[in-house]
Amino acid sequence: MRILKKSGIFLLFLLLLISIYKDITIDKQLDSPLVKQDQMIRFHVIKRQIETGETVLSIIEEIHGGNRPHTLNIKQILADFKMINPNSNPYQLKDGHFYFFPKYDFKGKPH
Repeated sequence: MRILKKSGIFLLFLLLLISIYKDITIDKQLDSPLVKQDQMIRFHVIKRQIETGETVLSIIEEIHGGNRPHTLNIKQILADFKMINPNSNPYQLKDGHFYFFPKYDFKGKPH
């Protein structure tokens, strides 16, 4: 009975170490840049007040003349929004509040 108890504790400890290792390696993968250095996309920041029904993506499309920048994926757009609005949730924008939005430059020059 003692051997079974000790082996059970050892297995739990081993599983704990494995889960900690996986958590650490997943965090490193998420911290890697979403855009390669040689394809660095520049943007400047626009301050905009939110109106009812608007989302981050709808405002990004409006800022870029009705189109979402096709060279960027949605994850990159949301990551940039979070970077310039660190205390804001991009999924819960509040009507009447001001937020900063990225306006992307694809030609290497600011707009």
